[in-house]
Amino acid sequence: MTHGEGSIFKTKDAKGRDRWRVEVTIGRKPDGTRIRTRRTAKTHAEAVRIRRHLVTDRDEYELRFDNPTLDDFALWWIRDVRALRVKPSTAYDYEYRYRKMIAPTFGSARLNKIDSRAVSGWTKELLGSYAQDSVNGALRVLKMVLGAAVQHGHLRTNPAASIPRVSSHRATHRDNPPWDIHESRRAIKASGDHWFGLAVRLALAHGLRKGEIMGLKWGDIDFDANQIHICRSRREYLAYGDEGKSRLESNESTPKTRSSLRTIHIGESMHKVLWEASMNPPTGPFVSKWDYVLQNSKTGGPVSSTLFRKGFEDFLSRSGLRKVRFHDLRHSAAQTALASGVRLESVSQILGHSRIDITKAIYAPSVQSLNDEFAVLQQRHLFLEED
Repeated sequence: MTHGEGSIFKTKDAKGRDRWRVEVTIGRKPDGTRIRTRRTAKTHAEAVRIRRHLVTDRDEYELRFDNPTLDDFALWWIRDVRALRVKPSTAYDYEYRYRKMIAPTFGSARLNKIDSRAVSGWTKELLGSYAQDSVNGALRVLKMVLGAAVQHGHLRTNPAASIPRVSSHRATHRDNPPWDIHESRRAIKASGDHWFGLAVRLALAHGLRKGEIMGLKWGDIDFDANQIHICRSRREYLAYGDEGKSRLESNESTPKTRSSLRTIHIGESMHKVLWEASMNPPTGPFVSKWDYVLQNSKTGGPVSSTLFRKGFEDFLSRSGLRKVRFHDLRHSAAQTALASGVRLESVSQILGHSRIDITKAIYAPSVQSLNDEFAVLQQRHLFLEED
């Protein structure tokens, strides 16, 4: 096997199982040192496919790019990542952030013309139009792309490497804040009269994310133990073809972080609501089985992001409640718990935050005391009858 075609070796993983290691030289650094990429496959056939993909991509890249623009390099690199290294939805998210937030500023620039000052100015400019998390997400993608450009010998150093994550200095007060406890109780009271009400309860009572509710199945609920196991998330995203045309695709996977895999304890009222819902399956010509807690009766599958959004909009309209984002219900759940005395550590675990400082940074300024348990207080504040 020639060096230029890459190598395949038989090896074993940490558990002693047979695996196949693929190594391909994908470029050289300015000093001539070879840059190698490595992949691991379960079968020899898969290893051959991976090697062929890497070699083809490398050869096409070398033919096309001598002094590439950021557009040329970034889109090639992201699609290589998408195919072999990360979940498809993750790579599509990279491409979405790149096209929407990075390319308009740097896309036509030659890689060696992008400097740290320009990157720093770009992040500050983005803060005028995007949320802090979105800007930091785009910065992370740019750092990865330029880091790959260093590995491929196009740059000596990464001009974005020293740029810190941005922090917004906007006022913390929002023109349209999340619901307070009184609005949350009104929403709970109205939820029994609408098909979308169960999603509202799950978000307000336990801070579930939209994707976690969309991916929640009846098998994830242990009625005997009064528990909900959060073990998957469902999302839709824009996928891009070779010519940059986008299409909507869906993906179901484990939540984004290990801490998002969690078990939530439910009180008697939520148990009753979920149990009654489980006894009333949707009916329709395409409903052959009932897997999802929130299921589309017309298609028999899970609800789409579009149907989810329309369901929430219709719920708001019919209930007469103030319009907020669905994600704001998660904030309402956390703020209600914290203001009522739930420990910050408990709220962080319930929300599935990867670090407690994330919870503290978002919610702690509104907290006065932290000393009780989440499920009990959510039961008291959200499910008891109005006084």
